[in-house]
Amino acid sequence: MTATIIEQPTQSESVALRAKEGEGAPAYLPLGVLRLDDRNVRKDAPSDVEIQQLADLIDSQGLLQNLHVIAYPSPVKGKGKEKGRAYTHGVIAGGRRLRALQALVKRGRLTLDEPILCTVVSDDRALAVSAAENSGRAPM
Repeated sequence: MTATIIEQPTQSESVALRAKEGEGAPAYLPLGVLRLDDRNVRKDAPSDVEIQQLADLIDSQGLLQNLHVIAYPSPVKGKGKEKGRAYTHGVIAGGRRLRALQALVKRGRLTLDEPILCTVVSDDRALAVSAAENSGRAPM
């Protein structure tokens, strides 16, 4: 009996395979179950003007890039005004987009039941995905 040797993919093949397979599973989630997760690496808060401009863009063009989220093992209770809400998913990439979508709720353009296309990634990949999406961006 001969052993079958399985070669490990090279680094470039591994990156190409991950891109082909995707980084998570697409899912439509109600906007009301999404909250900004602490593992989102972007810590600089956008200005209200930036959020309103992004909300205008999303309102006119739709959400062109989906949010990346992790699923919580059990719902997380909101704080302050939101303490009556239970969040089932945390946004690890797309915090500005989440804030803009929430601004559209305040404007009456969306509801918290609005299905939002998200990519659900594993908890162990959360930091890497968040860092990847928030790195290497250059202004136009």
